[in-house]
Amino acid sequence: MDIRVLCGFRFFKLDENSEYEINPIILTSNFEIINKEFSSVGFESLVGKCRIKTFEIEPSFGYNILKHPDPINYDFQHFMQDAARMSGKINSFFSFLWFVKDCRSHISEIIFFSQEKGWITINPNYETYSSSNGESEYSTFNLEELKYAESIWKKLSVITSTRKTKKPYPYPIKRGVIQDIGNLRPYNESSRIERAMNFLFFARRASFMPMKIAMYIPIFESLFSSETTEISHKVAERCSFYLGGSREDKIKNYDIIKKAYDIRSKLLHGANLTEKPSHNNHNKIETQIEISTEIDCLTREVLTKVIMEDSEIFLANDMSSFYKQLIFS
Repeated sequence: MDIRVLCGFRFFKLDENSEYEINPIILTSNFEIINKEFSSVGFESLVGKCRIKTFEIEPSFGYNILKHPDPINYDFQHFMQDAARMSGKINSFFSFLWFVKDCRSHISEIIFFSQEKGWITINPNYETYSSSNGESEYSTFNLEELKYAESIWKKLSVITSTRKTKKPYPYPIKRGVIQDIGNLRPYNESSRIERAMNFLFFARRASFMPMKIAMYIPIFESLFSSETTEISHKVAERCSFYLGGSREDKIKNYDIIKKAYDIRSKLLHGANLTEKPSHNNHNKIETQIEISTEIDCLTREVLTKVIMEDSEIFLANDMSSFYKQLIFS
């Protein structure tokens, strides 16, 4: 039994003349595949020609033709569950393209179709992103960049899967939709890294610039805070020492976080944003874009280092000694 999978993208372009597989989805720009593998009367009548055309107006798409080894014992519920799992997997991978570059790339929808059984399900994606500067641009990725994103994605998957929780939490499936485990596990059982990643997705989904900037701050607090006093100073200081570099680099990174903190504090308290001459006028959209771009780049650098180099350190319950070593080393 064949199961045909067709995946649409937005703001994503694959480098020319190349394909990349995120098992089981193959990313490609070869649109002859749609005409060859997805032009059957059954598929077009169920999906509609107009809907298929929406895949072709984008630069790239994803697909596969899967053969199920046990069609006799494979029912519609299994079909829906497989569709939900594959949708979650490819959506998860696309969220990690941000680690390569600031982008809006995301899935639009995924169609699963079995002509033999007459089954079809269309899984739309409602998790869209905005770029740090608010622009709607297509981002082109080559094979090396996709491999890099996949390496971080897999590393974080290993980190989160090996953590011990007080009790196991299942991934319940209702009507073919996998429920988000984050809504089932008590918040206090999440690690610093998991909390930081959750706030990253909130920041990337926000399109209102002051709110986008505000949502980056909890990422740094998740990683670098341990007290309830002088938080902004301590977080900015620890982060700047963690990334290192020259004295000028540390001061620059410290100032980026402090500027973002100022916007977060004013916004979430319903106050007016700081209005000072020149670039300190946080009420100007140009200044907000500048701060958003800076804090986005800094976040990318920090999270990449945390995940790929220092995950064991940031999984510890008590990081007080590590913070002291950062300041006094």
